[in-house]
Amino acid sequence: MTDDAHVHLEASLRLQRERTGSDAGEQVLQSLLTDLFTESARSGADRVRLRYNPSRWASRGVDRDAQLAVLRRAADEAARDHGVRLDVYATLKRESGERELRENVETALAGAAVAFRGIDVSRSYDVTDSGSRPVPAPLTRGLLGLVREATDRGLEAAAHLGWYDDADDLGPLLAAGVRRIGHGSPLVDRVEWDARLADVHATVEVCPTAFVRRSGRPVRDVPVERWLDAGIRVDVGTDHPLALRTDLAEEVRRMTLAHPAWVPVPAGPRTSPAASA
Repeated sequence: MTDDAHVHLEASLRLQRERTGSDAGEQVLQSLLTDLFTESARSGADRVRLRYNPSRWASRGVDRDAQLAVLRRAADEAARDHGVRLDVYATLKRESGERELRENVETALAGAAVAFRGIDVSRSYDVTDSGSRPVPAPLTRGLLGLVREATDRGLEAAAHLGWYDDADDLGPLLAAGVRRIGHGSPLVDRVEWDARLADVHATVEVCPTAFVRRSGRPVRDVPVERWLDAGIRVDVGTDHPLALRTDLAEEVRRMTLAHPAWVPVPAGPRTSPAASA
């Protein structure tokens, strides 16, 4: 059993819509979560670090209180029926307006006692489509200020540094309190950042199938041994498991074949973000 360190919910929405003809409502949200936990448990996960966009569900008619109620039920179901712990990270999309970003932070804070663990800075594009590119969206002072506010108020902060992001964004993100790096693709060939990551006890979340799909490079090109030697923690995630047709067992298999020095670490007991800050 291990930690699925990086998995998105909303990418599954397209597949759910194809099955049901609907992309809205509490029942669809509950169904997506149930499907995710069932598959996660089957593939050996005992924790799922879920990326989740509150504003997207609000735009589909599921208000914040309803979302928190669904997530509470889902977290209870995951633990009771599947032995899976749910840690939710509210996504802060770089291209979003300030109001939406703040609402997502406030939802994460309001849901800290339910399932929310932190926030995650990212951008929107289709990981399964090699032609898909994110819209230009530089880090802004307002967004970085919200990240710092979130961490000061007890939330964890993660951020995507993927195939179309700039490695030099890492400095401002770490300064704002980010400690989990999704993908880390622009850092693969930038050894000069290793010491900085190690100094703040950062974790890089490697998603092997997504890395191969988007970069065209083999998993062995991810510098896992270099990062481990530097004192950087490396976790594995599935990213978009339904869309990429993968699961945690497959991601762990690919990682351990390419990097025998890497060993999956089981999830420990859950504490609230505020208690562990």
